[in-house]
Amino acid sequence: SPTGNRETLFRISSAFSEAQKAKIRSGLDVAMRAVGSHFNEKYVNKRSQSPFQECVKKHTRSYIEPINAAIKGQDAAFYADIAMSGVTLLQNFHEFRDIPVDISPINFPVTDTVVVAQAYLGQDSTHVGATQNMNFKINVHALDLAFIDAQSLGGTVVHEWLHRLGFDHPQDDTGTLVEIAGQCVHYDYDVGPSAGLLGGLDIIR
Repeated sequence: SPTGNRETLFRISSAFSEAQKAKIRSGLDVAMRAVGSHFNEKYVNKRSQSPFQECVKKHTRSYIEPINAAIKGQDAAFYADIAMSGVTLLQNFHEFRDIPVDISPINFPVTDTVVVAQAYLGQDSTHVGATQNMNFKINVHALDLAFIDAQSLGGTVVHEWLHRLGFDHPQDDTGTLVEIAGQCVHYDYDVGPSAGLLGGLDIIR
């Protein structure tokens, strides 16, 4: 598996402030630990399902498969494993070619809805290649909100990576696999009924 060295794998734009960069790095650490934890529990400790898979299976209600899924008709736990395996493939793509993951800023004002990050929708993990990467954008205004902490941002990062692998969701559907995956990481696999709401604001990952 790839080393996942944050200092060499990720290139954070200089447009972010130093405080924002520090928060991004903390969120990346959470995301990378989630990927590593799934791998260890599933493939080293030989659990039938990792805590990540169990959480995703319990709460996912719709949009379970990625776009153009090579294998169809499986449950959410199966595609949660596919998702984390796909993230690992994307890490390999960047590391083995010495291509950093670009994290760049976007500017969305904070209203009743907070857009935290954005990524282009890719294909499923069997199509990883030159046009498929882990690059994503983070809202500079969201980074300045106190309740967007490392754990929350880590969930957002995982959510965006799953977008790159073809997992999609309608704007108003909080029960999709890509939404639940982010929430499972955010809440350390203990997702409650109000997981989509923080600080009185709707969070859009």
